[in-house]
Parts: sequence; C-alpha cells; structure tokens
Amino acid sequence: MPSIQKHNGYLYVEFYSPSKGYSVHRTLKLKATETNYRDAKKKLKAGQILIPELMDDIPVKDLPGKITLSQILPQYFIYKNLAAGTRSIYQEAVKHLETSAGIKNINEYQKSDYLKLINHLNKLKIYTNKTNPVTGLIEKKVTRSGAAVNSQSIYTRTLHSLFTYLVKEGYAKTNIINVIPPQISSPRPIAKTDMKLILDHLRSAGRDQYNIIYFLYNTGIRISTALDLRWEDIQWQSNEIIFRNIKVHGKEYTF
Repeated sequence: MPSIQKHNGYLYVEFYSPSKGYSVHRTLKLKATETNYRDAKKKLKAGQILIPELMDDIPVKDLPGKITLSQILPQYFIYKNLAAGTRSIYQEAVKHLETSAGIKNINEYQKSDYLKLINHLNKLKIYTNKTNPVTGLIEKKVTRSGAAVNSQSIYTRTLHSLFTYLVKEGYAKTNIINVIPPQISSPRPIAKTDMKLILDHLRSAGRDQYNIIYFLYNTGIRISTALDLRWEDIQWQSNEIIFRNIKVHGKEYTF
C-alpha cells in the first residue's frame, strides 16, 4: 500500500514496485511541512498522485489506439514534476520531432527519425519581427537558416531524457536520440570606451536605467540576482552587499 513518508525535510511516496520486486520511494519535491504532509496524504488516497510503476505493465503493441509523444507528455510532466517553462521546452522539442518524422506510435520511432529531426533543425528558418522603414508596418523577416547549435543541444537533451523515461516504462524499445553537446564560447566583454558611451547615454535618458546598468557593470551579477535584492541585504556599516541565490558561489555571496 503506497504511503507518504518524510526524509531529510522532504516528502516521499513509498510503494512496492512489482517490476523491481521491492519497496521504492519517489520524491514529491515538497518540503515536509504538516500542511504539505496532510495534503499529500489526501491526494494519494484520492488517486491524484501518479505512480508510473504501479500502472499495469501492458506491452505497447497491446494498448488500444495510437499513443503519440504529445499524448504521453502530460503523464511525463506529472512524473517529473516539471515547471511550466520546462514543459514548454519539451512541447517544442516534441513538436519538431513530430513535424520532421511524423506523428506515430511511440514504439515506431527509429534512428532514421533522429536523422530527420537533425535535418529539419538544420533547415529551420528563424524569424524576427522588424519594422518596415517605408510603410511603418511590422513584418516577419528571416534572420537565419538553421537552429543554433545550442538550440539543437537543448532539443536533443530534452528528447533524450523523454525517451529514457519511455524506454524505462516500456513505451519505446530504444532511445533513438543522441545528445548534441552545447557550443561553449568565451564571452566577449564590452570595451571600456563603448561602455562609457552606453552609460553616458543612459544617464541622459533616464536615471533608473543608468543606475541598474551601472550596478550590474560594476558588480558582475545577473539581473535576476539584482532584482532580488532587499534593503536588509545592504550592510551600510561594513559597506557590503549580500547577494542571494548566486549560482557560482552557492546560495549567498558577500560583495
């Protein structure tokens, strides 16, 4: 019988896995507060917590109708507890695969379909909206042909993760997706002379824009970190600023 358990400050659902032959647990990615604990128990009792391992182990060929990648995504989203932004990336990646290789049963995809996907991405036209200087109307213009290497890396990493799940759950026979590594390039800093021109322009155009750009330029932090600052993060007596949620240095960094 599945049950909700607490461990290291988080909630887990514990259940017996017929495929593995022993009890396993899966994180719910929720802090183990009393409110979350009660809510999770109610949802488990009502059948609102999906446990893929407890589903009937039916071969894909015996399932009624066509099960497509788009149709399986909602189940995968629940299984991974994905945020809305991440879900949209999966939807976009699946859209590219289904556009290039066709919409079909999940277990019908082959390595040749992966090659069709890459060919499709390499020929993809990237559009941007530009204002026509003569008419003043906004027009769609092709800015480049072919998805960038890093975009292809994101799509293939996303699809590889999805197919790993599909193979594990018996929906697909093999993972057809090869991950394209991201293209890592050294950032090009803005020349000091150019930065001075930018700051001088912003200072004359608007105080708020100048202040935030000047602050980012002199601290090197991300815009999201700057916008998260609170007055209590500024230590006036010691001339220090405490930055929260810093990727490189951990959760906090004193500047």
